[in-house]
Amino acid sequence: MDRVAALFTPPLDLDADLEYIEPDNALRRTPYLIHTEFELPLMLEGRKPLAVFSSDPESDWFDELKSRFAPHVAAKTFVERDDLTTWEHRGVSHPIRKLLYALSAEAWRIQAYLDLWSEGAWDDTHERREGELLGYEDWQIDWWLNRPWRPKPQPRD
Repeated sequence: MDRVAALFTPPLDLDADLEYIEPDNALRRTPYLIHTEFELPLMLEGRKPLAVFSSDPESDWFDELKSRFAPHVAAKTFVERDDLTTWEHRGVSHPIRKLLYALSAEAWRIQAYLDLWSEGAWDDTHERREGELLGYEDWQIDWWLNRPWRPKPQPRD
């Protein structure tokens, strides 16, 4: 960062809180706003009908997340569901906690999302439906399903 700042005349006086440059990654090249980390403002604008957060049930960030959404749940702007399920992976059950928020008028999306994830094997139809439930537009879902870095299915022997 010091080398970048020195390129300017006069050299930039960097803010210590802003001295991090995020490395390039494929998601940054997506031609639309990925909702990740923008869930709350997009929901408050009415542009995102459903937000889903999931992790190990013991994750320490759930309380902080809930506190950000709590005023909107209390005001009945959002509906909240805290769901504990298991995820089967290679014959092992893993507990998973999902925290779901929906705009009050879109509360049906919560159960639809949970039902989608309980259907078993995941494919493009599931991926498309997930995108619809989360509020992405058709063209965005199409782009996601055809993204350049997506692993191509391998033929079975």
